[in-house]
Amino acid sequence: MAETPLIRTSWHSRFGILTRISLVSLVVLLLSLSRAEANLRLETRVSVENTDITLADVVSGLSPAMMQEHALDEIIIAAAPNPGESRTLLVSTVLRALRAQGLEIAALPAAKRIRLTRTGKSIARSAIEREITSYLIQQGAPASIRVEIARNAPRLYVPTDEPQSFDIVDLRYQRKRGRFVAKLRAPAGDSGAPVQEITGLVYETVMVPVLARAMSRGEIIGKSDVTMIRLRANWSNRTVVTDKSELLGMAVQRYLSAGAVIRQNDIDPPLLVQKGELVIVHFNAPGLRLTTQARALENGARNALIRVVNTQTNRILEVNVTAPGRAKVSNFAPAFGGAGQILAASR
Repeated sequence: MAETPLIRTSWHSRFGILTRISLVSLVVLLLSLSRAEANLRLETRVSVENTDITLADVVSGLSPAMMQEHALDEIIIAAAPNPGESRTLLVSTVLRALRAQGLEIAALPAAKRIRLTRTGKSIARSAIEREITSYLIQQGAPASIRVEIARNAPRLYVPTDEPQSFDIVDLRYQRKRGRFVAKLRAPAGDSGAPVQEITGLVYETVMVPVLARAMSRGEIIGKSDVTMIRLRANWSNRTVVTDKSELLGMAVQRYLSAGAVIRQNDIDPPLLVQKGELVIVHFNAPGLRLTTQARALENGARNALIRVVNTQTNRILEVNVTAPGRAKVSNFAPAFGGAGQILAASR
């Protein structure tokens, strides 16, 4: 019986030790949780790629282990916007979802809403225009038409991991007004994707030659210097050169940039004879072939009729330019006063 108090004391001592250990563990746990919640932050601008918004998307400051422990990446709190679009989410919605997981945010943001943006790839306007043009031609429109999307038309986006494709849900062509209204859905084959309405112009085009490189005054246009482009028909007029053959061999009369539309007054036949230079003048007739030298009194392109002065007789002749520094005369009698004089001048 004397040993009983000792036994009781030992039991109470052990219980006290266990209690103290439990309290210490609880304090440590609470401190770790408070530190974790102290680091927990709410993001007010969020960009996502997926179709759903989870708690993991809108909070930061937790360690990966804590994120995994609370499975924040599995708790969906909202649907994501369409690719390339934005929407807002109430902060209070996020706080309720965090409290359900036993988490509190110590420092709340001043903003009452979170801005959510879903990343996406924008489909190029040129790709949309080509597809609509092809569709209209298949429906019977002239093959020479082209379309131009209105500047204020909405852009089409697809998720970053999807190809840049779209479906034409509906397309109306107002031929008299030269306009179209199209309903498009991207990406192609996704019946749940939003439908966007896009408007624009439809116009006739013509093929016109333009310079493939910039050219300066006096340069001669060759085959490799010309390329063909499509131009709106109502932008072309009688002054615009529309035939490639009209450019070849012509001289540029002013600086022209690559791709510029060429007008008739931008080009001229190249000068084969310059004013003041010596010219070899030929006369050919059955049984008679004469050559003399003259000085040009004016510039001349091929086949141009110019005046020259014979350097031996000082007589003025009218000659046709045939090549660089060369010309021919078809009727020498008025200018030379007879065959004897022309023969003397040619010696």
